[in-house]
Amino acid sequence: MPLNVSQIRALCFDVDGTLSDTDDIYAQKFERFFRPLRPLLPQKDSALAARRFVMWAETPGNLLMNLSDQWGLDSTLSRAAEWLNRANPRPLRHFLLIPGVEEMLERLAPHYPMAVVSARDEVSTRAFLAHFGLTRFFPVIITALSAPHTKPYPDPVCLAAAHMGH
Repeated sequence: MPLNVSQIRALCFDVDGTLSDTDDIYAQKFERFFRPLRPLLPQKDSALAARRFVMWAETPGNLLMNLSDQWGLDSTLSRAAEWLNRANPRPLRHFLLIPGVEEMLERLAPHYPMAVVSARDEVSTRAFLAHFGLTRFFPVIITALSAPHTKPYPDPVCLAAAHMGH
Protein backbone atom coordinates (compact mmCIF):
# COMPACT_ATOMS: atom_id res chain seq x y z
CA MET A 1 0.00 0.00 0.00
CA PRO A 2 1.56 3.35 -0.99
CA LEU A 3 2.09 6.03 1.62
CA ASN A 4 -0.53 8.78 1.42
CA VAL A 5 1.47 11.81 2.61
CA SER A 6 -1.66 13.98 2.72
CA GLN A 7 -2.95 11.87 5.64
CA ILE A 8 0.12 12.43 7.84
CA ARG A 9 -0.82 14.76 10.71
CA ALA A 10 2.22 14.45 13.00
CA LEU A 11 5.59 12.70 13.19
CA CYS A 12 7.16 10.61 15.95
CA PHE A 13 10.89 9.87 16.01
CA ASP A 14 12.82 7.33 18.04
CA VAL A 15 16.31 8.27 19.23
CA ASP A 16 18.30 5.06 18.83
CA GLY A 17 18.78 4.18 15.19
CA THR A 18 16.64 7.06 13.94
CA LEU A 19 18.21 10.28 15.22
CA SER A 20 21.31 8.78 16.86
CA ASP A 21 23.56 6.26 15.20
CA THR A 22 23.77 3.98 18.23
CA ASP A 23 24.51 0.84 16.20
CA ASP A 24 27.80 2.40 15.07
CA ILE A 25 28.68 3.34 18.65
CA TYR A 26 28.07 -0.20 19.89
CA ALA A 27 29.83 -1.80 16.91
CA GLN A 28 32.91 0.36 17.59
CA LYS A 29 32.89 -0.66 21.26
CA PHE A 30 32.56 -4.38 20.51
CA GLU A 31 35.08 -4.41 17.67
CA ARG A 32 38.00 -4.48 20.09
CA PHE A 33 36.70 -7.74 21.58
CA PHE A 34 36.56 -9.35 18.15
CA ARG A 35 40.02 -8.15 17.09
CA PRO A 36 41.92 -11.06 18.72
CA LEU A 37 39.59 -13.47 16.91
CA ARG A 38 40.24 -11.91 13.50
CA PRO A 39 42.10 -14.97 12.05
CA LEU A 40 39.06 -17.12 12.84
CA LEU A 41 36.43 -14.73 11.48
CA PRO A 42 34.84 -14.90 8.04
CA GLN A 43 36.65 -12.37 5.85
CA LYS A 44 38.97 -11.78 8.85
CA ASP A 45 36.95 -8.61 9.56
CA SER A 46 36.50 -7.77 13.24
CA ALA A 47 34.42 -4.65 12.44
CA LEU A 48 31.94 -6.72 10.43
CA ALA A 49 31.77 -9.33 13.22
CA ALA A 50 31.07 -6.59 15.77
CA ARG A 51 28.33 -5.08 13.58
CA ARG A 52 26.67 -8.50 13.18
CA PHE A 53 26.91 -9.10 16.94
CA VAL A 54 25.17 -5.77 17.63
CA MET A 55 22.40 -6.62 15.16
CA TRP A 56 21.97 -10.06 16.72
CA ALA A 57 21.96 -8.70 20.29
CA GLU A 58 19.10 -6.25 19.62
CA THR A 59 16.46 -8.98 19.58
CA PRO A 60 17.21 -10.44 23.04
CA GLY A 61 17.68 -6.90 24.36
CA ASN A 62 14.23 -5.92 23.11
CA LEU A 63 12.82 -9.14 24.58
CA LEU A 64 14.26 -8.29 28.01
CA MET A 65 12.79 -4.78 27.83
CA ASN A 66 9.41 -6.20 26.84
CA LEU A 67 9.47 -8.79 29.65
CA SER A 68 10.40 -6.19 32.26
CA ASP A 69 7.46 -4.10 31.06
CA GLN A 70 5.06 -7.08 31.19
CA TRP A 71 6.24 -8.00 34.69
CA GLY A 72 5.84 -4.44 35.92
CA LEU A 73 9.57 -3.96 36.50
CA ASP A 74 10.16 -1.30 33.84
CA SER A 75 9.55 1.62 36.20
CA THR A 76 11.96 0.24 38.77
CA LEU A 77 14.64 -0.56 36.20
CA SER A 78 14.26 2.81 34.48
CA ARG A 79 14.51 4.69 37.77
CA ALA A 80 17.62 2.67 38.61
CA ALA A 81 19.13 3.55 35.20
CA GLU A 82 18.34 7.24 35.72
CA TRP A 83 19.92 7.10 39.20
CA LEU A 84 23.05 5.46 37.76
CA ASN A 85 23.22 8.08 34.99
CA ARG A 86 23.01 10.88 37.56
CA ALA A 87 25.53 9.21 39.88
CA ASN A 88 27.98 8.41 37.06
CA PRO A 89 27.23 10.71 34.13
CA ARG A 90 28.77 9.54 30.89
CA PRO A 91 30.48 12.03 28.60
CA LEU A 92 28.28 13.26 25.77
CA ARG A 93 30.67 11.95 23.13
CA HIS A 94 28.82 8.62 23.23
CA PHE A 95 26.10 10.21 21.08
CA LEU A 96 26.37 10.25 17.31
CA LEU A 97 23.89 12.25 15.26
CA ILE A 98 22.96 10.59 11.99
CA PRO A 99 24.15 12.87 9.17
CA GLY A 100 21.36 14.99 7.70
CA VAL A 101 18.99 14.67 10.69
CA GLU A 102 19.06 18.34 11.67
CA GLU A 103 18.47 19.46 8.09
CA MET A 104 15.57 17.01 7.75
CA LEU A 105 13.97 18.26 10.97
CA GLU A 106 14.36 21.87 9.79
CA ARG A 107 12.43 21.01 6.62
CA LEU A 108 9.71 19.02 8.42
CA ALA A 109 9.13 21.35 11.39
CA PRO A 110 7.02 23.94 9.54
CA HIS A 111 4.67 21.24 8.26
CA TYR A 112 4.16 18.78 11.13
CA PRO A 113 4.05 18.69 14.91
CA MET A 114 6.85 16.35 16.01
CA ALA A 115 7.57 14.20 19.04
CA VAL A 116 10.33 11.95 20.29
CA VAL A 117 9.14 8.55 21.46
CA SER A 118 11.95 6.58 23.05
CA ALA A 119 12.35 3.57 25.32
CA ARG A 120 15.39 5.37 26.75
CA ASP A 121 15.26 7.06 30.12
CA GLU A 122 14.30 10.73 30.22
CA VAL A 123 17.73 11.99 31.32
CA SER A 124 19.68 10.48 28.41
CA THR A 125 16.94 11.31 25.88
CA ARG A 126 16.92 14.97 26.85
CA ALA A 127 20.73 15.05 27.07
CA PHE A 128 20.99 13.73 23.50
CA LEU A 129 18.46 16.28 22.16
CA ALA A 130 20.10 19.18 24.04
CA HIS A 131 23.62 18.16 22.99
CA PHE A 132 22.72 18.47 19.32
CA GLY A 133 20.28 21.40 19.67
CA LEU A 134 17.31 19.30 18.62
CA THR A 135 15.03 19.99 21.61
CA ARG A 136 13.52 22.95 19.74
CA PHE A 137 11.95 20.57 17.21
CA PHE A 138 10.20 18.40 19.79
CA PRO A 139 7.64 20.00 22.09
CA VAL A 140 6.57 16.46 23.03
CA ILE A 141 9.12 14.02 24.48
CA ILE A 142 7.87 10.60 25.57
CA THR A 143 10.34 8.30 27.33
CA ALA A 144 10.36 4.91 29.05
CA LEU A 145 8.19 5.92 32.01
CA SER A 146 5.82 8.36 30.30
CA ALA A 147 3.16 5.79 29.40
CA PRO A 148 1.79 2.71 31.21
CA HIS A 149 3.78 0.46 28.85
CA THR A 150 6.86 1.26 26.80
CA LYS A 151 7.61 0.29 23.21
CA PRO A 152 6.81 -1.96 21.41
CA TYR A 153 3.36 -1.36 22.95
CA PRO A 154 1.45 1.45 21.22
CA ASP A 155 0.96 3.37 24.49
CA PRO A 156 3.90 5.80 24.02
CA VAL A 157 2.90 6.67 20.45
CA CYS A 158 -0.74 7.12 21.47
CA LEU A 159 0.37 9.38 24.33
CA ALA A 160 2.53 11.45 21.96
CA ALA A 161 -0.38 11.74 19.51
CA ALA A 162 -2.68 12.91 22.30
CA HIS A 163 -0.13 15.55 23.38
CA MET A 164 0.08 16.74 19.77
CA GLY A 165 -3.72 16.95 19.51
CA HIS A 166 -4.28 13.85 17.40
